[in-house]
Amino acid sequence: MLSITSALIATAFLPSGISSAQIPIGDGRAVEFSLESVRDGVSVAHVRTIATGKEGLKSDKYLFAGDREYWFSNSVDDFLTSDAPRVTMTPISEDAVSSHLDGLDYSFSSARLIGQVGWMKGESSPAGKVAYFSLDCSGRGIDCGSPEDQHLILQVEATEGRLTKFTWYRQKAPADGLAFHSSSFSAKLRKITSAEFRDMTRGAWFYAAHGNSSAQMEAP
Repeated sequence: MLSITSALIATAFLPSGISSAQIPIGDGRAVEFSLESVRDGVSVAHVRTIATGKEGLKSDKYLFAGDREYWFSNSVDDFLTSDAPRVTMTPISEDAVSSHLDGLDYSFSSARLIGQVGWMKGESSPAGKVAYFSLDCSGRGIDCGSPEDQHLILQVEATEGRLTKFTWYRQKAPADGLAFHSSSFSAKLRKITSAEFRDMTRGAWFYAAHGNSSAQMEAP
């Protein structure tokens, strides 16, 4: 059985300037956040994140600590160039974790609860392949937390097909630190150019980013 070691669970490996993205837990159950594209009519997950509540989560292969986010990825370059990117969010049970992560490699982990202080004003500088996606918060059942936040922007970076950094952007730094407040949804993402991204984020936008971890999954 594989477990995630205490070294992986710690946040000390995150380099300066990297905090963490924030995923809400509706009723305390673990949830799965996925970035997907459609290939030959079939939905393919390129990034899956297991976000846990206070009690954590244990499957037949993995042990996840409480109030953490564990990011797994593969073939992210395909997602960055996808014409039909989607994002889904749904509760996940212990029985489904291992099969949902099959074929994906561990990328990084971070704390889930960082509060408002975990959001920084400005722009996170990309270092690898990068793409920007806008999630329209109006009329999609996705609560971004305030009337001013009509767009939640995702900045996705990858190196050699693997997720290396993920950044959320909001117009206002959320008081509770959560990027959004919906614990279950499925929505199409709108890919935007870097010029559109900078045009949309003019003014006092805030970001929360994480990634670039060197921690590895190890056998117990």
